[in-house]
Amino acid sequence: HTFLVSGQELKLQPRDYRNYEIRRASLDDIDRVRREGVREAVFRERMQRGDHCVLVLKEDRVVAWSWSATGRLFVASGGITIDTGDDGFFLYNVYTAPEERLKGFVLICFKKQLEHNHARGCRNILGTISAFNTESLRTHLRMGFRICGETFGVTVAGVSFCYYKSWPFQGRRLHVFCRLPAGDIKTV
Repeated sequence: HTFLVSGQELKLQPRDYRNYEIRRASLDDIDRVRREGVREAVFRERMQRGDHCVLVLKEDRVVAWSWSATGRLFVASGGITIDTGDDGFFLYNVYTAPEERLKGFVLICFKKQLEHNHARGCRNILGTISAFNTESLRTHLRMGFRICGETFGVTVAGVSFCYYKSWPFQGRRLHVFCRLPAGDIKTV
């Protein structure tokens, strides 16, 4: 059970993070993110296809990150297909190390994502949140996101079903596929 959220301008008031470095990731960060459990192949693929990653570092350790992508996307965690169009981008894989949580790193990561994507002409912000993650949903709504879609998904014997209860994009209400949807689509 997943919600699609969208926004245009967000209410982001990040703190001053004096002992942290906040910057765009590069392929030179492979060893840093691997130490935090990110598979090298996944990081490399995302970087090479043009996804944008913001890192928060404390000394030389990555303690938080956020990714964004554009185009036709398959959101594996919900079995959802999204097309950001020419003026949108999708925020995904937001993470903060447990000992660094509640410091507001999501705000600075989102701010940097918005700056990057707005400079490219992408103003429509999209993201997905599990319906069971009520704290994240509340946080996103406070930032200025609104719920614009809802899906239900299940996988049985390797066959995935995704029902789009409400969805802002044209398409079928029921999507059935094995493993990944067909076509030219990036998995996030």
